[in-house]
Amino acid sequence: MKKEDGNPHSPIWLIGDSEPHKLASILEFPLDSRHPTRHNIWTPILDQIQEVVFTQKLNRLSQNAFYIRNAVSNSELKKNLTSSSKNLDREISELNELFNRYKPKLIFSFGSFSFEFCRRALNETVKHAPSYWSVERLNNEFTARIASTTSLIPLLHAVIARRQFMLCHQTFSGKTGNYFSHTGSLLAERILYECGDRSGVWMHNANK
Repeated sequence: MKKEDGNPHSPIWLIGDSEPHKLASILEFPLDSRHPTRHNIWTPILDQIQEVVFTQKLNRLSQNAFYIRNAVSNSELKKNLTSSSKNLDREISELNELFNRYKPKLIFSFGSFSFEFCRRALNETVKHAPSYWSVERLNNEFTARIASTTSLIPLLHAVIARRQFMLCHQTFSGKTGNYFSHTGSLLAERILYECGDRSGVWMHNANK
């Protein structure tokens, strides 16, 4: 599997969890569009984003609007986030360098591990074990961060497609009962604010 998909100069980054080790030799990209996980955790949100931005801008986000990578390649490294690991520290340092070099406007992380990994790559001061980030705490972070100027915004990972999906909708939906609609609408507003005039983000160039 390739380590990245898209142009790192893109203002919107999607940071997944890790390569699915049983499929890493078959799938081509992080959050590969052929894998059901992508459509369980991102496609419904993107559909809501596209609906909102089209209503306001009469345009749609281009497929080139996003730069996509996983937090780590090897899922075994996830076990070491609560302890010292040279390999994991190297991965965090690499992502930190990429953040500093390209300065993405928005970073959407998927799940507790990805969120904590990105927090450390951004040098956020208080470290937590990934298990600290329950659905409720991720919701609280989303609510605070979507209304601020911070670039890192947490989303849920595969749990939304498993047995706890109703808990996720109830907890992480701004009392609307629909996680996808709630997060997609708010992300759309941030994208319009941060990237409304950015060329290359939209399917049609409004300046033409």
